[in-house]
Amino acid sequence: MPLLFEASLHYLAWVLASDPRARDFAEVGVAAATWPLILTFEEADAATEWLEQVG
Repeated sequence: MPLLFEASLHYLAWVLASDPRARDFAEVGVAAATWPLILTFEEADAATEWLEQVG
């Protein structure tokens, strides 16, 4: 992870899968993360837009 930080990774947009079980696993992982800032999205377009705004 230190190399990702040095490479300026500060934000991650996670596009959720349609499978409910996979979504649950993703949400648990995202909730446990303290870095980078991770938000989940239903659609890739919304994820891309958010990354463009914060980056």
